[in-house]
Amino acid sequence: MSTAQLAGEQALKALHKQVLPFLMRRMKEDVLHDLPPKIIQDYYCELSPLQKFLYDEFAKSAVPGNLKKSLGLSGSETTASKEGAPVPHVFQALQYLRKVCNHPALVLTPKHPLFAQVEGELAARGADLHSLDIAPKLQALKDLLNQCGIGLQPAAVEGKFDLLDDSLDSVSASHRVLIFCQHREMIERIEQDL
Repeated sequence: MSTAQLAGEQALKALHKQVLPFLMRRMKEDVLHDLPPKIIQDYYCELSPLQKFLYDEFAKSAVPGNLKKSLGLSGSETTASKEGAPVPHVFQALQYLRKVCNHPALVLTPKHPLFAQVEGELAARGADLHSLDIAPKLQALKDLLNQCGIGLQPAAVEGKFDLLDDSLDSVSASHRVLIFCQHREMIERIEQDL
């Protein structure tokens, strides 16, 4: 071995000695012994008609063709659309589709070209962007939480509204849920709609 390689190995060992105390690779069971076992359940949800509509509209738009061009899959070397607008990066397109699958309201902002049309159709049905029927993931989450006894509203007995408040406090105090989301906006949606 050359002296440069030896010096590199020694520098790497010194770096490991400095960094190793700061690396924490522990299992939850090693840290907190009273944790219940992790339960993984997969829930499969079909897209709502609105989500399918937005997904299909995206597929019909010029964006997928422009992405193919920018990736070199269609033989054309151009990286701009017919209107001269820059081609969105493939990750932007995936991000859009991911948001559509999470909740249509994540993409349906007033700037969206289909916003007015979708708002009108939802209003005609007596629904809005906060309706659970347009977001099957939220409906599935609500069902799962209800199965665990979280979010259930006990039936109010006539004249016993203080009992209702006490029972809600005890239910919420005895259950904890940790929900991970890919987008901060989705967490806000969950807070608002559930």
